[in-house]
Amino acid sequence: MNRVTALFLFTFGTLLLEPLLLFAVPFFSFTVPELGLIAVVYCAHGIRGSLSRGAAAALGIGYLTDLFSGAPVGMHALVYVLVYFLARATFSRILGRALWLQALLGAIPSGIAGLLVISIEQWLNPVEHSWALLGRVPLQMLVTGLFAPAYFYLLWRVDRMASYEVSAEGIFK
Repeated sequence: MNRVTALFLFTFGTLLLEPLLLFAVPFFSFTVPELGLIAVVYCAHGIRGSLSRGAAAALGIGYLTDLFSGAPVGMHALVYVLVYFLARATFSRILGRALWLQALLGAIPSGIAGLLVISIEQWLNPVEHSWALLGRVPLQMLVTGLFAPAYFYLLWRVDRMASYEVSAEGIFK
């Protein structure tokens, strides 16, 4: 099985389980970690493959996020592809072996994606209270950053099972 396909299927499974965090943990009543976005950052930073294959995975993960979240179809897909290219260009020289770097690699794209989603939503449906959602972006960044190291490790394990080419130490181990 292809590495990107294995990561996509694993992310699909975790996106199915992600809404359970809303009900199981009372702290997540308003926000949950963006596991799909963390998978997109892992594809951009951890897999040195073709740009088109990673962008297709980011598009698919974004489309699944749109379907599961009830957002307008294509909004998260567009944002995740943009974040994929931005992370691929920006984070290509950073090794994320330290936990604080992994948290940073999860939090910064989460903030960028949050700003893009709110901006696109305001552009498509100009409502006065849409800009009030900017106050939730730092909390979303914090929650995603806290979950990023553990999810990077899970993605690395799935990537290692899918391909023997992955080094034993890895970028995110």
